[in-house]
Amino acid sequence: MAGASLAAVAAGWLDLGGSTTTSLLVRRRWWWLSSSGGGRVAAERSPLLGWWPAAASGSSPGVAEALRAAWDAARAAAVAPALAAASWAFLALSAMLLVDTVFLAAASIILAPRSRRRYRADPIVAGRGPEEDDEDEEAGGRAGGGYPMVLVQIPMYNEREVYKLSIGAACGLAWPSDSVIVQVLDDSTDPTVKDLVELECKLWANKGKNIKYEVRDNRRGYKAGALKQGMLYDYVQQCDFVAVFDADFQPEPDFLVRTVPYLVHNPRIALVQARWEFVNPNEFLMTRIQKMTLDYHFKVEQEAGSSTFAFFGFNGMTGKSLSQNSIIHNFVGLTHLTSGTAGVWRISSIKEAGGWEDRTTVEDMDLAVRAGLQGWKFIYVGDVKVKSELPSNLKAYRRQQHRWTCGAANLFRKMGAEIVLTKEVSFWRKLYLIYSFFFIRKLVAHVVPFMLYCVVIPLSVLIPEVTVPIWGVVYVPTTITLLYAIRSPSSLHFIPFWILFENVMSFHRTKATFIGLLELGSVNEWVVTEKLGNSNCTKPVPQILEKPTCRFWDRCTISEIVVAIFLFFCATYNLGTKVNIIVGSHVWAEDPGICWVDGEVVKIKGEEAEIQGTNGKTIVANLSKIYPKDMEAAAGGVDDMTKLSYLHEPGVLQNLAIRYELNEIYTYTGNILIAVNPFQRLPHLYDPHMMQQYKGAPFGELSPHVFAVADVAYRAMINENKSNAILVSGESGAGKTETTKMLMRYLAYLGGRAATEGRTVEQQVLESNPVLEAFGNAKTVRNNNSRRAMDIVGISTQEQDAIFRVVAAILHIGNIEFSKGKEVDSSVLKDEKSKFHLETTAELLMCNPGALEDALCKRVMVTPEEVIKRSLDPYNATVSRDGLAKTIYSRLFDWLVDKINSSIGQDASSKCLIGVLDIYGFESFKSNSFEQFCINYTNEKLQQHFNQHVFKMEQEEYTKEQIDWSYIEFVDNQDVLDLIEKKPGGVIALLDEACMFPKSTHETFSQKLYQTFQKHKRFVKPKLSRTDFTICHYAGEVLYQSDQFLDKNKDYVVAEHQELLSASKCSFISGLFPPLPEETSKSSKFSSIGARFKQQLQALMDTLNSTEPHYIRCVKPNNVLKPAIFENVNVMQQLRCGIGKTKVFLRAGQMAELDARRTEVLSAAAKTIQGKMRTHIMRKKFLSLRKASVCLQAIWRGRLACKLYDNMRREAAALKVQKNQRRHQARRSYKLQYASVLVVQTALRAMAARNEFRFKKQSKAAVTIQARYRCHRAHLYHSKLKCAAIVAQCRWRGRIARKELKKLKMEARETGALKEAKDKLEKKVEELTWRVQLEKRMRTDLEEAKAQELSKVQSSMEALQAKLEEANTMLVKEREAAKIVVEAPPVVQETQVVVQDTEKIDSLTTEVQELKTSLQSEKQRADDLEKKRSEEEQANEEKQKKLEETEIKMRQFQDYLRRLEEKLANVESENKVLRQQAVSMAPSKILSGRSKSNLQRSSENVQVSSNDSKITLESNNTSSPKKEYDIDDKPQKSLNEKQQENQDLLIRCIAQHLSYAGNRPVAACIIYKCLLHWRSFEVERTSVFDRIIQTIGHAIETQENNEVLAYWLSNASTLLLLLQRTLKASGSTGMAPQRRRSSSATLFGRMTQSFRGTPQGVNISLINGSMVTGVETLRQVEAKYPALLFKQQLTAYVEKIYGMIRDNLKKEISPLLGLCIQAPRTSRASLMKGSSRSNTNTAAQQALIAHWQGIVKSLGNFLNILKVNNVPPFLVRKVFTQIFSFINVQLFNSLLLRRECCSFSNGEYVKAGLAELEHWCYRATDEYAGSAWDELKHIRQAIGFLVIHQKPKKTLDEISHDLCPVLSIQQLYRISTMYWDDKYGTHSVSPEVISNMRVLMTEDSNNPVSNSFLLDDDSSIPFSVDDISKSMEQIDISDIEPPPLIRENSGFVFLLPPPE
Repeated sequence: MAGASLAAVAAGWLDLGGSTTTSLLVRRRWWWLSSSGGGRVAAERSPLLGWWPAAASGSSPGVAEALRAAWDAARAAAVAPALAAASWAFLALSAMLLVDTVFLAAASIILAPRSRRRYRADPIVAGRGPEEDDEDEEAGGRAGGGYPMVLVQIPMYNEREVYKLSIGAACGLAWPSDSVIVQVLDDSTDPTVKDLVELECKLWANKGKNIKYEVRDNRRGYKAGALKQGMLYDYVQQCDFVAVFDADFQPEPDFLVRTVPYLVHNPRIALVQARWEFVNPNEFLMTRIQKMTLDYHFKVEQEAGSSTFAFFGFNGMTGKSLSQNSIIHNFVGLTHLTSGTAGVWRISSIKEAGGWEDRTTVEDMDLAVRAGLQGWKFIYVGDVKVKSELPSNLKAYRRQQHRWTCGAANLFRKMGAEIVLTKEVSFWRKLYLIYSFFFIRKLVAHVVPFMLYCVVIPLSVLIPEVTVPIWGVVYVPTTITLLYAIRSPSSLHFIPFWILFENVMSFHRTKATFIGLLELGSVNEWVVTEKLGNSNCTKPVPQILEKPTCRFWDRCTISEIVVAIFLFFCATYNLGTKVNIIVGSHVWAEDPGICWVDGEVVKIKGEEAEIQGTNGKTIVANLSKIYPKDMEAAAGGVDDMTKLSYLHEPGVLQNLAIRYELNEIYTYTGNILIAVNPFQRLPHLYDPHMMQQYKGAPFGELSPHVFAVADVAYRAMINENKSNAILVSGESGAGKTETTKMLMRYLAYLGGRAATEGRTVEQQVLESNPVLEAFGNAKTVRNNNSRRAMDIVGISTQEQDAIFRVVAAILHIGNIEFSKGKEVDSSVLKDEKSKFHLETTAELLMCNPGALEDALCKRVMVTPEEVIKRSLDPYNATVSRDGLAKTIYSRLFDWLVDKINSSIGQDASSKCLIGVLDIYGFESFKSNSFEQFCINYTNEKLQQHFNQHVFKMEQEEYTKEQIDWSYIEFVDNQDVLDLIEKKPGGVIALLDEACMFPKSTHETFSQKLYQTFQKHKRFVKPKLSRTDFTICHYAGEVLYQSDQFLDKNKDYVVAEHQELLSASKCSFISGLFPPLPEETSKSSKFSSIGARFKQQLQALMDTLNSTEPHYIRCVKPNNVLKPAIFENVNVMQQLRCGIGKTKVFLRAGQMAELDARRTEVLSAAAKTIQGKMRTHIMRKKFLSLRKASVCLQAIWRGRLACKLYDNMRREAAALKVQKNQRRHQARRSYKLQYASVLVVQTALRAMAARNEFRFKKQSKAAVTIQARYRCHRAHLYHSKLKCAAIVAQCRWRGRIARKELKKLKMEARETGALKEAKDKLEKKVEELTWRVQLEKRMRTDLEEAKAQELSKVQSSMEALQAKLEEANTMLVKEREAAKIVVEAPPVVQETQVVVQDTEKIDSLTTEVQELKTSLQSEKQRADDLEKKRSEEEQANEEKQKKLEETEIKMRQFQDYLRRLEEKLANVESENKVLRQQAVSMAPSKILSGRSKSNLQRSSENVQVSSNDSKITLESNNTSSPKKEYDIDDKPQKSLNEKQQENQDLLIRCIAQHLSYAGNRPVAACIIYKCLLHWRSFEVERTSVFDRIIQTIGHAIETQENNEVLAYWLSNASTLLLLLQRTLKASGSTGMAPQRRRSSSATLFGRMTQSFRGTPQGVNISLINGSMVTGVETLRQVEAKYPALLFKQQLTAYVEKIYGMIRDNLKKEISPLLGLCIQAPRTSRASLMKGSSRSNTNTAAQQALIAHWQGIVKSLGNFLNILKVNNVPPFLVRKVFTQIFSFINVQLFNSLLLRRECCSFSNGEYVKAGLAELEHWCYRATDEYAGSAWDELKHIRQAIGFLVIHQKPKKTLDEISHDLCPVLSIQQLYRISTMYWDDKYGTHSVSPEVISNMRVLMTEDSNNPVSNSFLLDDDSSIPFSVDDISKSMEQIDISDIEPPPLIRENSGFVFLLPPPE
């Protein structure tokens, strides 16, 4: 054939999955058929058979056609649908843009003139007060009237040309100088410019202007950062409004006068925006075009936004344009202008909106949107203008447009969710912001112009399947352009230039929009626009005339040139192709839903044809994409595609569909069979009768069938002794397996033997396939064949068991793991699990476990000298394990193949065979390894075989038929095969080479491939990988991952493995591994999987080459795998070509061409005749109709005009009447309703007032009655109870006093007897006379001391008398307070009184019962008691007087008793001291009589019981004890007085602040040394302990002085430590009755217990020993009761002082904690807006955590106080541990009780505060902070839960165990339900987690503890004395220097440190 030079082949055995190039195979002739049409290039009658790649090429025209066909296929399958969807999407967006443009135009024309009239803008008059304008102060003006303070901000950056103009214009504003501040924010980096700007500011300041020059040390935040910094200065706080001007802006002098009144009189207006006026609009064409765009922005967009929603565009403008030419149509969107610049802001609105933010490059728009969300309004004043400058070069303009467009899109990304979630504005305002403002004007207006008119429409020229309607191409952009240009009539002649210019800019805006939405690299790019300063006459004339040098790359960019080339290519694309399709032709047209639809051509216009489809749709398609339809085709289709009149895609598809509906699933294409899967059983096609029909029948004589193909192959083998091969291809689900089964079944039917042992050959053949598939193929998504039983193929039960044993062993081998052994490079089993799997494997393989482990972990190396066994490391052991598993499985599979072949009776000596090959085909996945490499290698070999066979057969057929054709040189894929298999440089060879080197890795293998094939056209190295490689196969490129190539290619048998398995006790396993030859038994031999695979594949190809191939193509009709469903698109993806046989050969399309030519000639003749006749008839009819219509029109128009006039008059009159009548009715109705409402309101309010008054009166009376009754009842009960208690106390105390008096008298009498005995002893001891004289001298000294002691006792008596009077005064006050308590409603609690006497307890209990009975009777007689109240009050007063007298007498008696006890104690102390001194000075053991008597008297057990003594409580005998107990022992008195003086001096000394000796408190050490020296711990009675305790108590009365408290805590704890380590209780001390100790068990009971007496039953024992003058070391002392009680009281004071310090700290930090739990409003706003890099924001952040820092400061101060006072670190840790626990409780409970605290931003705020506390703990160190930080675990985990992201993804287990293990379910539930995200808008935990929490809470509802979600504060004392003793170190008190007050006193010499 003359016109054809390309043949494409298709059909066959292999599915190539991915190639859409059309190819075909014919039996007697060939032709080309592309996916876009049939018969355009070659011959007709060429059906499709799918997914076969092009495999041949010829001359250059043929190559071009192949490329065009490939493009057509890809275009129809993917490009055209995608482009059509994009076109309709952008057309819809353009329609939305048109609606928005019409709305803006209408609003700017209709609503704008009225909008400003809604707002009051009266001029400001100086001196006007609030009484003249009551709205001024409310609207933002200052109270008192006058001009408000205005701040004028001018940000600058290197503005050398314009700085004078802008500063001068700002300083020239007509506004009082004391009410305006000009602030210049200079961010210049040029020092010269900085100096110039600063100098200019100083000049204006000298002229009296209030101007501030401010600079920053960085440009952080650019303009927004400068404005934000400017708002932080102190002088800004006095300003009400702020006007913002860029550096090139020049406002008129009356700017503030005309704008500020809007803000003053309208409190909800945030911004008054002026219009920009440009100083350089006519400089050149680009500035004129910019002015057009900006005029539309101000006249339309700003006016419309201000008049509708009081909100308009910021940082940009939106423009639309249209190019009215055939090349390109475009409307473009410009970003909005920087509104807010050249405007006046209300400062309060800026603060409420959160201030300036630098997160985008459109800071004004950002601020305006946030202010708009707060409900603020904006007004545009178009008649107020501010001069500015337009960018003067294209580069600057491009950057400006990029910044404005990108910033707006980025702002929409960041604020979209915030706009939706805000609640401050209405739904319509939010809709306006999101839809109109952002989506339409900021996204659609920028993207649609370029994408639709510069991309989609030009691409539709290349894709004729896509048709863009004319309204979208012409009408919409034309309307938008007209609406745009109509507001600038003077610039209409610039529209063509404006369109071309904006086409270029639309590309940059689209790019910027996507950068902003996706936040790509240049999203925050900020370049300040260059200014020339060319305003009025500011630029010299020579500079204006001078043209700047312009370079080409400054005006254009590479991207612009690329887009221009693309548009030019689309414009000059192929204008058309001649197609023989005429009107009326029946054709096929493409349909995206059903692939092809038939219809009739109704119109042809150029290259487009309008087709009326049979489905009712009208289709417009390109002529090159439609095909003729055979109207004479058979209704049931044809059984051979070659019989079709038109052999093209729709014809083939229709034929297959028709046959499929008739269950005719087989169709021929020449000698190739197409099988469509029916997805149902068709038993009549495969029964024995059908097999009998096809047996021996010639091919083609019967209907197409798989049996026919099998019969042809069988007859060829039998008759011609030729081997045959049947290749079955198709994708998964197409029926390949079933087709193969039918082939094998038919072949078994033809040549099978009789059944043996119940198994026919047919059964064995059919069942062998699934067995081999089960062992040979893994189950994948494309291979789902199930395993079947092996009985049929001849495998015995014993062999099956052995097979299962081997498979199980392989599975267990895979579970064996290794770890590093003890030796170097050795390995052992990892764990017991691996050992178990190894033993199980050995058991299954019937071998020794030890030998198996050695075979895996060791290797034997044979050398000439010896055999070496070396160990393997874990990695090599794993490799050995995997090799063993692969070897066993490979041997098993080979055994199965041999077994099946021998079972079915394969004859190895046969010369002919029939092979059936069923393979899926080409594979390309996301990850492709060695398996895909081998499969695709196989496909390459099979494709080569297919090409060679088909083209050779076809060309022989053409030669036989003597057809005029050109020889076809088909494309051979030998280069790919050479790349893979060539030696020595192929991939397989290089892989084998790498496997043989032990140190080779996949990286080295990949590098070797890169070096070897770097220039090979079929090999590609990926850019982003170092180990992957790509091979260009015939069906497409495949990317292979080489990381496992080496491991999977190795296939060698290790000698140890061979020896191990050969020795197996299982005969089956040992049979799989026969013994190796002797020379290989001691070494490992390398074997390659790739080499073996190559050999086997070559053997297969040799077999195929020696056979006659037959092809069957299986097709899957649908993807749902159901019958009776034929999906055209799915089938067309599988079918692309077919073949057939005929008697006559025609080139493709010739038959259709002849038919089309005939139809064209006939149609032309008919049209000529019809046209002439219709013209004559229609002209005659037209003339008559025109004459009649003219007459009728004239008459009716007159009548209509009359009627219209009458109607207009009537409507006007009716409107006037209706207006007056409705007004009258409305006024009348209003008056009636007004009067009615007043009456109703008056009545209702009066009724409500009366009811309220009545209720209050009743409530007050009830409260009064209740108060009186409760007061009387409580007073009565209290009086009776008090009277009874007083009587009982008086009687009991009198009894005790009498007993005590009796005891004292008896002791006095015993003293006299002792004196007589002493005189007798003195007479008998004459040898000791000189000792008596010495004793007398000592007695003399003692008498002097006694005299001094008596004087002191006298003074003490006077002091006690004064205290008594003071106590009486206090008693009077208490009585008055008691009266107040009686009158008030009391809360009486029953207090248990501990009474020692059992009888008294019983009497009191009886008395209490009587009182209760009396109380009940009193309740019943409440009315009577009210009358007797006055009498009872008198009785109570008398009883009160008696009680006071009794209390006075009791106090006197107690004082007297105490003095007696003191004297007795002093006497005993003197006796003991004298006895000790006498003993120490005696030269011998013999004592004088007096000393002995004293010793005997002192050593007697003295028992003093205050409970048994009886003292008569009578006033007349209170002085009698003094007389009876008169001791006139003068030496004793002098000694007591001296001790008393020493005690007084000690008390005065410790009352002072004695500081510290190192870290030891001096006061504690001095007290301890004195008490130890005076032996105060060993005496039974002493007053020194009471005085010490009183001194401490007096010192800590002022609880607020923490330094004093810390000082005494240090001293008290140190003294307590010394007592704890010194004192030990005497043996009899513990015998004190328990009931006695219970009275002082409490804190204050221990503090008030007296030291002067020993309780009843306590034996006082003394320890004799020598006195020690100095205390150097601590020694154990057997303490008496006063010392032990002193220790208890000291312990109580330590606890009390500790609690006071702790509580003081709590009081100090409690107010701060209330402020710390919730972030302030400003802090939340700052947290939501993200962190800032400016120093200002850092200061703001510091201010936000000021409360936390206050807490930290308080903690630090307390810690310093405690450190300075040397408080033990143990107590310091306890204090701060409890304080942190208090903080945890307060914060956590507040968090659970207040929902506003459970927010994301508040969590970040609290988290920052907790970080401050953690830092404090770190600085305080563990010595003092201890575990304080751990006490905050509740609030820390709760805050951590608040600030985590992705809460909905967290499970309950993760939350309760990982995130918040301390928190209970109730607490987690409350936090989860109260949580709200005010920053990102995220949600809390998922509903499933909430429901699980509810279930757990329901299950735990019976537990009262778990039901409480709040924490309790623990205010207990967290330590004991033992804890303090254990925590403190040993204290050395030997070197403590005494204070100056006692240092020189001789009585304290023992305190001096011993000399060294």
